[in-house]
Amino acid sequence: MNVTDGRYTYHVFPDDLATQEIYQYTLMPTHIWEPFSTEELADASLSNGFDFTKGVKLLKVPVSSRSPFDDNYGPGALLESDTRLYDVETDPGQEKPIQNGPVEARLRVLMTELMQANDAPPEAFARIGLPAQLESAS
Repeated sequence: MNVTDGRYTYHVFPDDLATQEIYQYTLMPTHIWEPFSTEELADASLSNGFDFTKGVKLLKVPVSSRSPFDDNYGPGALLESDTRLYDVETDPGQEKPIQNGPVEARLRVLMTELMQANDAPPEAFARIGLPAQLESAS
């Protein structure tokens, strides 16, 4: 997952890419060029859907290393595997990661808010250690 505020970009990775919980949610079990394999569908289940599906349940298919999703968009497609923060004002090529705890904390809140606003599934928050709900400032 990554987020930017225009000045900083923050790329967050799970602690262990090999054991992360990731699913494809679909109404039609096909990839762009081919149907899901029997092996992919063997552990599929129905999810309750999301706000944008208006109550329609979705097929929840675990992503495995055998899935075309893995090599195109999932863990098999990643070039990096560690969390990084970049200041694109001073490093527009994002070549030198920086450490800045307050900026990371602010961007983690922004990431959480955006994920909540887009109805991200619970496992997406857990995968990168974000709370599914932000605590209100009382």
